[in-house]
Amino acid sequence: MAPKFWNVTKGKQVSTNTKKSLARLNEAFVLHQQGLLEQAKEIYDGILKDDPRHFDALHLLGVIAHQKKDHRVALVLIDKAIKINPTHAAAHSNRGNVLIKLHHFNEALKSLNLALSLDSNDPNIHTNRGDAFLKLNSCEAALASYDMAIKLNPYIAEAHTNRAAALMRLKRYEEGLTSYDKAINVKPDFTVAYVNQGNARLELKQYEAAITSYERAFELEPLSDYLLGMLMHARMSLCCWDSLPSLASQLTDNVLNNLKVVTPFISLSITDALFVQRKVTEIWVADKLPAIGHPMWSGQRYEHKKIRLAYVSCDFKVHPAALNNIGICERHDRDKFELIAISYGPVYPQDSTPEGLMRTRLVNAFDRFLDVGDRSDEQIAHLMRELEIDIAVDISGTMGTARQGIFAHRPAPVQVNLYGYTSGSTYMDYIVSDRVVIPPESQWGYTEKVAYMPDSWFPNDTTRQISARQFSKEEMGLPQQGVVYCSFNNAYKINPHTFDVWMRILRQVPGSVLWLQGAGQVKVKENLRREAQARGVDADRLVFANKLESMAQHLARHRLADVFLDTLPFNAQTTAVDALWAGLPVLTCVGESAFSRVAASLLKALGLEEMVSQDWQAYEAHAVRIGLEDGYAKSLKERLESAKKEAPLFDIARLTRNMEKGYEQMHQRVQQGLDAQAFEVEPRVRI
Repeated sequence: MAPKFWNVTKGKQVSTNTKKSLARLNEAFVLHQQGLLEQAKEIYDGILKDDPRHFDALHLLGVIAHQKKDHRVALVLIDKAIKINPTHAAAHSNRGNVLIKLHHFNEALKSLNLALSLDSNDPNIHTNRGDAFLKLNSCEAALASYDMAIKLNPYIAEAHTNRAAALMRLKRYEEGLTSYDKAINVKPDFTVAYVNQGNARLELKQYEAAITSYERAFELEPLSDYLLGMLMHARMSLCCWDSLPSLASQLTDNVLNNLKVVTPFISLSITDALFVQRKVTEIWVADKLPAIGHPMWSGQRYEHKKIRLAYVSCDFKVHPAALNNIGICERHDRDKFELIAISYGPVYPQDSTPEGLMRTRLVNAFDRFLDVGDRSDEQIAHLMRELEIDIAVDISGTMGTARQGIFAHRPAPVQVNLYGYTSGSTYMDYIVSDRVVIPPESQWGYTEKVAYMPDSWFPNDTTRQISARQFSKEEMGLPQQGVVYCSFNNAYKINPHTFDVWMRILRQVPGSVLWLQGAGQVKVKENLRREAQARGVDADRLVFANKLESMAQHLARHRLADVFLDTLPFNAQTTAVDALWAGLPVLTCVGESAFSRVAASLLKALGLEEMVSQDWQAYEAHAVRIGLEDGYAKSLKERLESAKKEAPLFDIARLTRNMEKGYEQMHQRVQQGLDAQAFEVEPRVRI
């Protein structure tokens, strides 16, 4: 959201303390409007030397400080100006905008309400007020403010684009896109509008249209915040790899120069460099989710009979975050733990639909299930503090509509990251993992302390049904003869290097095919078939799977494949667990970062370490062996089926007890007044 200072005094009489300073002030203001901030600042400073209580000079110096992102200085200067002239509406409005940037959203709203009481006809005030409501997650109120701003002046592009943001949060996607169009009509070179339009189209899986939006924004302002990463992600979602290596190199260079070029989640599929991934997340957190200055919990000791354990998420629905963790929630020891769900995602009725059935199961898994999606981060954090939560567990992180900002308020003594990659923050105490995903020598890549589980940390739901239906190869479009290599990962996880290896495998294994996801994206199929042909492989050897009626049927069709080929740097995770649960072995290649090591952890927890390759050469050779050696693929499936019965990966009761031991150790440390530190949970001894 761009600052809305540019027309604050334009068209109004500028107050001055002396006639002598009027010409100088006007000269400075013209320079200010032209973006010549240093020249304008020099004149404002000169005015203040002659008159330290000059309202306009103080106010506009505050504006410049804000534009230069020095928001704390801006607040001090604007506050000084307001003391001199407490009835200046624009100053209160600008103060509100500064407070938004400082994440003091409730205080910002108070300033903007005061500004509105002084001048209810200034559309900029209504726009800024909408921004404050949006930050407080009061989307309907934000929408009303933007509508009023547009009614007063339909040519404020920021009002249209921020109105669109409110509509997108309300799931009114088509209306949101219409508002982005209006913003662009008002201001054809408005980079932010193009970026946000691209984000909306990406949300709707309109990848080609999203690329068009991002490319236009890139033409206007290539270093616009997070744009390069979004553009790359949209292209990768269609397997459009033109210039991908050079863009990835550019992205890494920009990250190392502390530029805001990619979001944490998107970086996982672009680079395997652990240092870069940590840097990306720290940049994002400093920009979007900084620690709040006054933590809500500041050392108080709770004396509860049970540890109050809260799982916090936007994904309590049919989503991997819920599907993977529900088995643990259902098995927690209620004599030791009081389990609370803090859900800020959608609310579904408990009915016979898949979402309704999941909702019922989730509600039953917790002692208390709290829907708080209509509250701000601060309000949710206040609720958690009032509930005296002992341990707050984040299972959504920085992905999608996740709100890690709740944890920035420090509502709980112990705050745990359960989503796998670093939070990049100072307020998350622990990350739960294992020694495969985060080797001890890699702890430097994570801002949290590592709580090591003795086996794979990756939870899953072992109640999932696999359909008894026996699919034929013919109905799946697969050849009757020949090895079926499978990879049901999302398209954005496939990159040119991975695809090079896959095509070399196909060339070495006659009659083999590669079975990929393909539902709904014609462009993905076109691009991958073209890339296959460019590598000397018949495009018909790529087979694309369509969406089936149920997950049970999807799991059942895995039986038709011989081996699942993993991707790097972003491994299969839930998708790999699906394959293994369905009886399909997974072949993976490990990297440096956490998400390039998850599949290796899963396989080790099944006793299938031989399916873990340390480099691409070994991966390729192993895949070819599976394709050429008689009986080898079958033997792998038999070993997997046997391992599933006893191996720790699918022993959710065992994982739950290990997680509980970890939570108890975290709780004991904070009760003793000790800081977080890395530790290992000792494995259970079977008798």
